Amino acid sequence: MNVGRSGGMIAVVVTALVGVLPLTAATASAGTVSTQATGMRILGTLGGPNSHGQDINTRGQVTGYAKTADGQDRAFRWTASGGMQNLGTLGGDPSYGIDIDEFGRVAGYAGTGGGTEQAFRWTASGGMQALGTLGGDYSYPVGINNLGQIAGASADSTDNPRAFLWTASGGIRDLGTLGGPTSGASGINDLGHVTGTAERADGYHRAFRWTASGGMQDLGTLGDQNSNVHALAINALGHVTGTAQTAEEPAHAFLWTPSGGMRDLGQFLPTAINARGQIVGIARNSDGRGYHAVLWTASGGIQDLGGFGGSYTYAYGINELGHIVGGSETPDGKFHAFRWTASTGMKDLHDASLGESSSADKINLRGQIVGWQEVVPAGAFHAFLWSP
Repeated sequence: MNVGRSGGMIAVVVTALVGVLPLTAATASAGTVSTQATGMRILGTLGGPNSHGQDINTRGQVTGYAKTADGQDRAFRWTASGGMQNLGTLGGDPSYGIDIDEFGRVAGYAGTGGGTEQAFRWTASGGMQALGTLGGDYSYPVGINNLGQIAGASADSTDNPRAFLWTASGGIRDLGTLGGPTSGASGINDLGHVTGTAERADGYHRAFRWTASGGMQDLGTLGDQNSNVHALAINALGHVTGTAQTAEEPAHAFLWTPSGGMRDLGQFLPTAINARGQIVGIARNSDGRGYHAVLWTASGGIQDLGGFGGSYTYAYGINELGHIVGGSETPDGKFHAFRWTASTGMKDLHDASLGESSSADKINLRGQIVGWQEVVPAGAFHAFLWSP
């Protein structure tokens, strides 16, 4: 399991960012750029052209998905000693690894023999186990914690999505709603706290935090009661980040803590939060023609992380040391994976000898990074592991 993150591919983020705050001269900048392609290890595939790393644990074990020789997507777990292992399916196609905990257990989803898709837990001793549903046709996970608990969303018997928590002892559990018919989880931490978004009886959506002792808690708004609020990630302390509509559009990022409630952070889209309360995300450029990665801290506010000369830079992950990873566009329209630290600025991790584009998705406490790198022939991409 990695630091709390909302995740998403580039196309999804672009869609979500319509109207996000322009970065202005008042926004701090840390745009130092250097190149550091050494340390990249291509993890290969399962016989097909492509693979993609989704998550990495502190032991350097990676999960994600890869193409097989017959063109099917399959979840994998990669280890330094065993290489890339096909995790199989639940009887159908496809399967995808989403998250991995410190014990090497993987949460993902897979096709069943009945033509539906269900969340699974994979372990080295037990293989792939279906988590079931809440009465409907599907279930999808968002994360697994180091207790082996898995959170996600599943269709109920009326086909409405509902947030769930799965445990080995209790199976799949409906976490309820805030009075309306729908809910969905977006993250889980090692305390078993789940965050997500749930519908109220009045039709508005609210961010929630669920705990075993307190149930589902409405995290409130930024002042406009007739508004929608969405939780996107939760950290180890149970602090939540997401977006909230205000009386002034567009939505603002927020930080919610049990002691301080909901705090307005300004206009950007959060993607991940660490235990120090540092939040990474994406904000619109001042010219309105692209987006830049940002870091929010309590002491410094919104800080522009810079880029590689193009119009688009996306931050996807942050570790507990405040090291950030993502992808940044170059002047020729290609994307390069990056690592950013406060001391070094933005480092280019791309290996130009392999292909034209790359992106980094997650970083662990040791600074190891997982992502994807284009490889020849053009259009193929492979999961990579970068180590400092």
